[in-house]
Amino acid sequence: DTSRKIRAVFNAKGKSGKPLSNHPPYGYMRDLEDGQRWIIDEEAAVNVREAFHMCMQGFGPSQIANAFTERHILTPKAYAKSKGRKYCGRSEIIDDYTWATATVFHMLSRPEYAGHTANFKTYRKSFKNKKMLMRDPSEWVIFENTHEAIIDQETYDTVQRIRDGRRRWTPMGEMPILSGMMFCA
Repeated sequence: DTSRKIRAVFNAKGKSGKPLSNHPPYGYMRDLEDGQRWIIDEEAAVNVREAFHMCMQGFGPSQIANAFTERHILTPKAYAKSKGRKYCGRSEIIDDYTWATATVFHMLSRPEYAGHTANFKTYRKSFKNKKMLMRDPSEWVIFENTHEAIIDQETYDTVQRIRDGRRRWTPMGEMPILSGMMFCA
């Protein structure tokens, strides 16, 4: 009964346009006056803008991650730790300067960087099951222009088209399960 009530509260909050995430994405920080509002963290936003521009120039997530690693740019988790903030994200980093390809891939696919709030990206089948499941992006509830954008909408859309074009489709028009994970020599 309590679980149903908590879900109802989260549903109402998510449908009102407020972000459901406890932690803002890399490149943003919480406003000190209004904890629900995100403001741009210029120091980190420079790296986000650079990742999007490198993708537009034809670099893939692994190439961008390698470039950030070579230039000794702090990873999102290490950057948050250095600023005294909590970071809720992937934790597969080796050290503070080793960027993972998955981190860059995740960064390039987030609509939050274009100034939108995307709610209901994940769900759990039951309060007993702690495993988070990803929803299809068509099921996300997106509220446009809820906070200041790090990149403009045109750049975001261009990067999404570039990223979608890199996947290989089967002759029947379906996406293979291992598409983009295995490469033929």
